[in-house]
Amino acid sequence: MKCAIYTRVSTEDQVKEGYSLSAQLERLTAYAASQNWEIHDVYTDEGVSAKNTLRPEFQRLLMDGKNKKFEVLLVYKLDRLTRNVKDLYEILQVLDKHGIGFTSATEVFDTTNAMGRLFVTIVAAMAQWERENLAERIKMGFDQKKREGIWHSTKIPYGFIKDGNNLVPHPEQALVMQELFRKYMSGQGVHRLNLWLNEQTGIAWTHSGTYYTLTNPTYAGLLSIGPRNSNPELIPATNIIPIISAETWHQSRQVASRRAGLPPRTGTGQYALVGVLRCGICGGAVVGYTTRKTRKTKPMYIYYGYKCLHAMRKSCSNKMFKLEPLEIKIINQLEQVAQNALKSASVEPMSKHQLNTRDMLTEKLCKLKDKRKRWMDAYEAESIDVDSLRERLISLSNAEEKIKHELSQLKESAIDESLYSTIALHLRTAWTLGTLEERRELIRSVVDKIYLYPNDSIKITLANAFEDM
Repeated sequence: MKCAIYTRVSTEDQVKEGYSLSAQLERLTAYAASQNWEIHDVYTDEGVSAKNTLRPEFQRLLMDGKNKKFEVLLVYKLDRLTRNVKDLYEILQVLDKHGIGFTSATEVFDTTNAMGRLFVTIVAAMAQWERENLAERIKMGFDQKKREGIWHSTKIPYGFIKDGNNLVPHPEQALVMQELFRKYMSGQGVHRLNLWLNEQTGIAWTHSGTYYTLTNPTYAGLLSIGPRNSNPELIPATNIIPIISAETWHQSRQVASRRAGLPPRTGTGQYALVGVLRCGICGGAVVGYTTRKTRKTKPMYIYYGYKCLHAMRKSCSNKMFKLEPLEIKIINQLEQVAQNALKSASVEPMSKHQLNTRDMLTEKLCKLKDKRKRWMDAYEAESIDVDSLRERLISLSNAEEKIKHELSQLKESAIDESLYSTIALHLRTAWTLGTLEERRELIRSVVDKIYLYPNDSIKITLANAFEDM
């Protein structure tokens, strides 16, 4: 009788437990000789898990079995063949269909009768239970390490390098990640950032990979416990030197939450007013709208404008509003509204002393950022070790937080005169010279909603301390 020998090993631990390929083959060869079986071939999957049957040599074994090249399959132990009950059933069905027996050299199995097949199924179920139980224990162990603030993973996020058991910023990649978060918080969408990352890193980033990176709290030195989409618990890591501050990461999540409630075409394109525009007829969202007209004697002309989302679906009668005339009209009206708000403000603007203090604190923040970069450069040049770097970065972070607190206290005590100056006196200039992201931020800091009507009238509802027009 011809037999096929199948051996498999997946980890170094199994080698230590006596499951090495050479040990399996030696035992199985002796077993085949004791049964006077002729060995047709040896099929070996090295470094492959038994969680499924998608193993190169095992698939070759099945193909040879279907071609009647052997009559019995011999393994060292059942879990070398499979750890999954469903897979075991399917394997046994294939073997039985082609008249192939199954034998384990270390366990008593006889698949030629129903009782033997039942016994095999029970043992396979135990093997699957052991595997799932082990996976659960491993997960519990990882979660416990996280609760203790210890980062432990084989995957190193882009922007970091591993130094012993510590995760520290990569000198060049970390700068890319800092810029990524800055761009995201300034208004750029994930699609555009994905293209930017591809150019900057030379790596083929996917849209989902870029989004995953922006949601990864590791960059802020935080460990998450639980699914990210269900408000996971965040634990400060003791062995991660962050690339961005925890405050920046939380602010980026707030930006993401705001965008989730905005209508389509808000994040990219040239439509700075999308997100605040509403239809005066149905109250629906107004989005960016582009239409092209072909003329016989002249080149095709492209019209940019805004249109009610329901009107685009033929369920509202409102018209399209051309982009430039509408934006000019809104800026004109906002200038007048801001002037009125400034005149009626009941609080005093910042004094000259307060403005000087603000500028001094801002300058200190800039100097601390320069220091942070110099310490990172020193670490890269191996002038300081990781413990010294961590100590200095923690000291810098504490100093930054103190200055930011002083700035917030200063702003609470009086209205920043420059805010009103920008809105009331220089809004048109800021709009004309600003980037798309800056225009969006400017509008959303002043406006809550703008309603558009078919007769070209508009109604502006102002945000924050401004009164409804």
